[in-house]
Amino acid sequence: MKLYQSPDGVWTGTQADAKAHAKANATTWKETEVPVDKAGLMAFLNRHHVGGSVSQVVSAPAQEQTAPAQRTEPRNYTEFSVSISDAWDKLALPHKLHLASLALCEAQEKVK
Repeated sequence: MKLYQSPDGVWTGTQADAKAHAKANATTWKETEVPVDKAGLMAFLNRHHVGGSVSQVVSAPAQEQTAPAQRTEPRNYTEFSVSISDAWDKLALPHKLHLASLALCEAQEKVK
């Protein structure tokens, strides 16, 4: 799997996003091969701090909204589940991988 990183620490999941970020920020980007096996992925994410406070993960530019979105808290389990699912679908692949690795680490600790 490939991810793209700019010198300012921004990770993107597609070449198009990398080009757009580079153009908008007058920078460059490089392609990085990411391992897909669990151990390799965990090591990569931890080594490069993907999704951490130092780096950023960007996805395709969001379309402008005419009115600010109103945020309402889910009122029941079904609304909460749908809310999480919608948020997951909107995440960029590198961020999903980071969250998945954190979940795996937590599961490993509970199994021990």
